[in-house]
Amino acid sequence: MKGVGINKDSVLLKMPAWTPGYYQILNFADNVSNFTASATVGKTIPVVRSGRNGWKFKIAGKKFAAEYDVKATRSFVAVPFLNTDRGYIAPTGVFLHIAGVIQIQSTIEINLPDGWMAATGLDYAEASKNKFLAPDFDALYDSPILLGALEELPSFEVRGIPHRFIGYKLGDFDRVGFINDLKKVVEASVEVIGDIPYKHYTFLAIGPGPGGIEHLNSTTFGFSGESLKTDAGKKTHVYVSCSRIFSPL
Repeated sequence: MKGVGINKDSVLLKMPAWTPGYYQILNFADNVSNFTASATVGKTIPVVRSGRNGWKFKIAGKKFAAEYDVKATRSFVAVPFLNTDRGYIAPTGVFLHIAGVIQIQSTIEINLPDGWMAATGLDYAEASKNKFLAPDFDALYDSPILLGALEELPSFEVRGIPHRFIGYKLGDFDRVGFINDLKKVVEASVEVIGDIPYKHYTFLAIGPGPGGIEHLNSTTFGFSGESLKTDAGKKTHVYVSCSRIFSPL
């Protein structure tokens, strides 16, 4: 086994310190605790902390397992969150990668409580509704996952590209009218840009509150349908939701 973060007898796992679209150091590794590593036969392997965001341990074969806890108590679009009602996976704050090795495919499987669903810009793996496939860690780290008793609004297509809107506690508003307005704004934006740089897109409304981040083929933002009952609120929510697709890098 060879690579920047792995050699014939040891491996270095690391966690990013920031998340795509939110340009601030967040030091996600500070929220990790109870880190353990083991061989596939179940034998525990001693782990040494490497720097602020790495864990290094020896390995005897090609397979190993790592387990750890992540503190997720802040409800915000840039960080992981979990309570009894919903969860939000900011991937850079949850998933580890082998140091220097990010161009590898990964599969993410989530054990969901009854009545919960998972929504993300990632593709499904094996036609499962709780298993997703990322072609590499660049894509994984740029694809947040919303969990909970979510609601999906009617999807729409623009130039044959499907767009989904899924959220938590969307509130009371004209859902059909909102989606119609959202589609018009996407269509107008595409006419200006001249291209759609994705195969499908997912709007993820994480619940009432401020904030929003654009991602690879999804966007996450605070949302409350109650604000759509006024003309000013309607224009703000539709514009903010849609503008994140085409925000400049």
